[in-house]
Amino acid sequence: MRPKTKAALVAAAIVATLFAMQIIAWASVANPPSASHTFDPAPTAGGWIATSESIATIAATEGVDGDDLAHVDLDINGTSSTRPASGATVSVDVTVPVSTVTTFSYSVVDVAGGRSETQTVVLRRDAAAPVTTWTANPPVPASGYTSVTVTPSITTTDNGESGVASLAYRVNGGVWETTTTTTTVTLSAIATEGATALEFSAADAVGNKEATKTAMVRIDKTVPTATIDATATYGAAAVATITASDPTSAGVSSGIASICYRIDNGATQTVSSAVATIGPVSQLGTHTVLFWAVDRAGNQGTPATTTFVVKDLTPPVSTMGTLAATWVSTDVTVSVTATDNPGGSGVAALRYSLNGAPDATLTTQPFTFVVSADGTNTILYRAVDASGNVEATRTAIVLIDKTPPVGPSTLNYSSLTDTAVHLVWSAASDARSGVAYYEVYDGTTLIATTTALSATVTSLTPGAERTFTVKAVDRVGLSSAGAALVVTVPGAGVEVPVPVGTSVLATLPVPAGGLSGSGSASVVFSNVTAAGMVKLVRIAAPPASAPTGLRFLGDHYDLSFTGTFTGTIQVRLPYDPRIPAGRAGALGVQHWTGSAWESVPVTVDATNHVITFTLTSLSPLSVTEPATTNTVATLTSLSTYFPAYGRASNVTVRLADATNESLDGFTVQLQRFAGGQWTTVATMAPVVGVPGAYRAAAAPVGGVRTLFRATLVANALYTAADKPFAVIPQAKLSTPKASTTRPRANRVFYVSGSVAPRGRLSGRLEVQKLVRGRWVNQASISFTTATTGAYRKAVKLKAGTYRMRAVYGANTATARNALTRSAYSSRMVVR
Repeated sequence: MRPKTKAALVAAAIVATLFAMQIIAWASVANPPSASHTFDPAPTAGGWIATSESIATIAATEGVDGDDLAHVDLDINGTSSTRPASGATVSVDVTVPVSTVTTFSYSVVDVAGGRSETQTVVLRRDAAAPVTTWTANPPVPASGYTSVTVTPSITTTDNGESGVASLAYRVNGGVWETTTTTTTVTLSAIATEGATALEFSAADAVGNKEATKTAMVRIDKTVPTATIDATATYGAAAVATITASDPTSAGVSSGIASICYRIDNGATQTVSSAVATIGPVSQLGTHTVLFWAVDRAGNQGTPATTTFVVKDLTPPVSTMGTLAATWVSTDVTVSVTATDNPGGSGVAALRYSLNGAPDATLTTQPFTFVVSADGTNTILYRAVDASGNVEATRTAIVLIDKTPPVGPSTLNYSSLTDTAVHLVWSAASDARSGVAYYEVYDGTTLIATTTALSATVTSLTPGAERTFTVKAVDRVGLSSAGAALVVTVPGAGVEVPVPVGTSVLATLPVPAGGLSGSGSASVVFSNVTAAGMVKLVRIAAPPASAPTGLRFLGDHYDLSFTGTFTGTIQVRLPYDPRIPAGRAGALGVQHWTGSAWESVPVTVDATNHVITFTLTSLSPLSVTEPATTNTVATLTSLSTYFPAYGRASNVTVRLADATNESLDGFTVQLQRFAGGQWTTVATMAPVVGVPGAYRAAAAPVGGVRTLFRATLVANALYTAADKPFAVIPQAKLSTPKASTTRPRANRVFYVSGSVAPRGRLSGRLEVQKLVRGRWVNQASISFTTATTGAYRKAVKLKAGTYRMRAVYGANTATARNALTRSAYSSRMVVR
C-alpha cells in the first residue's frame, strides 16, 4: 500500500471527525426528548371545556443520549411560536384560548436537534347550560288548566355540545330526584284536582347547570254554572244577560272560557266571555233559551233552559178621516184607519159606539160605518190589536140635520099704507143646524130673503088683496112650512070732508097695522076757514130715527088737509089695549117739523085706550115710549155651570119688565153657540109657581166648555134681550198609573193618567208617602192639560210605601178654581 501524505492524513482526520459527529447526530435523533401535557381546567374526553381558556402545562425530559432540551415549538390554530427550554427536564405553561374549536399542537427539541413526537389536542368551548322542557300527556290547554289525569315528562337537550350529565327534579317542594338520563324522564301521573308544582334543572358534562325551572299542573274537575236574568214577559224586543261563574275547588278555578246558548233550537252561539247578552228577540210569542258555560279546563256545565214571552203591550193608533165641521143634511160615512207599532201584533179590530149604544166591532180596514141619526151624533171609538191592547177612547162628533126648521108661528104687519106694508113675524127655530134666513113670498113668488124678523114690501096696489108667506131656511137648506098672511091694501086714503066753521069734528078710520090696528081717530079743527078733505095715512117708516131716549112703537102716520084752518087741531088716536096701563102712561107723540122731531104733549086715557094731543101744523107723526120701557130685567141664575161629567144641568132664567108687571106674547129660547153662530136647542118651559121664570137643560158639547144664551123672542110690544153663560163639565180623572209594577228606589219611573174634558184645566200631581200611618206629601208637580188631556211625569223615590194623587181645578174666564176633583192610585211599594 502506498504511504499516505500529510494532506491525506488531514483530510482523513476531518472525515473521521465528521463521521463521528454524524454518528452522534444519528444517536441524538434516534433518542429524542419525551414530552406530555396537562390542562387546567381539564377538558372532557371529547375536548369540551366550559371556560374561554385553559392553561396547558407541557412537561419534557431529555432523551437517553443525555442531550439538553433546547426549545418547545407551539401551534395554536395555525399560529406558531417557540418557547425556550434548557436542562434535562422542563415544564412550560401555555395559555390556550378556547373558542368554538381550538387546535393546539406542540413538540420539544433538544440541543442535538432531537424532536419529540408532535402532540395535537382539539378543544371545544361549551359555555351554555342544557335546556329542559316539560310536556303533559294529554296536552294541557293554553289556559294552563285541564280536567283529566296528566302524566308530565321532562326532556333535556344540550344542543349537541358537551352533553347532558344529569337531570334533577322534585314535585310540590319534595325531595330532589336526580337522574343521569339525558333525554326524557316521565314523572308519575297527576290525577288529583288542584295545583301541582314541578321544579327541574339539568347540568352538562362540563358543569354548566341550568337555572331551576318551574311548571304548574292545574287540574279543575268542577263544572261551571250559568244563570240568566230573563223576565217572564217583555213588552218589546227581549234582551237578557247570561252570567257564568266557575267555582273554586281544591284551590283551583280555571275560569270561564265561554258561554254557549241556543234560542228556539236555532244555531248554537258561543261567546268567549263570562257574560253574554242575548237578543233582542222581537218575534212575538213564547221563546226557549238553552244555555251552558264552559270553563278553561274544558269542563262543560249542565245545560239549563228558560222561557220568556214577547208580547205587544203598545196599543194601536187610529186615525179618522176628515169629517164635516158643520151640519150636513145627509147620512155620513165615517172611515177610520189604524196602525200598530213596528213589530207589534197588528191591528185586529175597531170598536165603536154611536150615541151611547153598545160597542160594535169592525175587523176589516178601512173601518167604515154610516151615521144617519138626526141630530148631534157622538162617536166613541178605539182600535184593538191582536194582543188585546186597546187604545184610549177617541171622540168624534157628526152633525146631521134632516129636520126642517119650525117656521114662524105668527106673521103680521106693523104698518100698512096704500103703497107699502112692513111685515113682522115670530122667530123660527131649528134644533139642529139653526135658522139661516127667512124667505118672503108674495103669493108663490120669492120676493126677499133676510135674516131679520121683518121685511118691507113696497109697490102695493091700493085696495088690492095680497097673500104673503114667510118660510124659515136652516143652514143645510131645509125649508119650514110657511106662515101666511092675507093683507088687504088700503085704498088711496079715506078722505073725509071738513066744512068751514069752528070746532069742526072729522072722524077718520085708522089704517090697519101697528098698535092701533082697529077703531077710528077723530080730528077737531078749532077754526076752518076754507073747506077741504082730511085724510089719515099710515106710512111704512118715519122720516128719521127716534130721538135720544125714545123708541117708536111702529105707528107712523101722515095727517093731511086740503082746506085751510087757523088755530089748532086736536087729535084722538086709539092705541093697542094690550099695553098695560102702567106702561101706557109713558106713551108720547113726536111730530115732524120738516127737519126735526118735536115732542107733543099727550093725554092718555088708559080706560078707553086713547091718546089725545094737539097739533098746530100737519105733518108726519109717530107714537113713542121711553127707550127703557119694558126692557127685560137682568137675567138671574145664569153663570158658569158645572154639571156632572157627560150630563146636563137645568138652568133657570127669570124675566120681568120695568114695572114688574107680567109679560105675555113672547117665548124664551135656549141657544148654543157653535160654528160661529147661535142655534136654538130648546124652548125654555115656564116654571110653575114662579112668575117670569123659565127653565131648560144645558149640557156641554163633546165634554168641553160650551157657550149658551137665553134669549127673549119678542112680539111687537116687547123688545128682545139675551144673556150668554157658559156650561163647563166637571173634570173626570183617570187613576194615576206607574210605568212599572216593581219600582226601584232612587230610579226614575213615570206616573201617567188623563183628564176629561181637555183644555183650560190645570192641576198638580202629588206623590204621598205613608209615614207612621199618615200620608205625607213628598213632591207636588204642577202641570197643565191644555192640549191632550193626558199627563206623564217622572219621579224618583226612596224605599217605602207610596200613592199618587192627581188633583185638577177648573180655571176659566168665568170661574176660577170653582171645582176640584181628585183621583188616587193604589198603594205602591218602592224597594
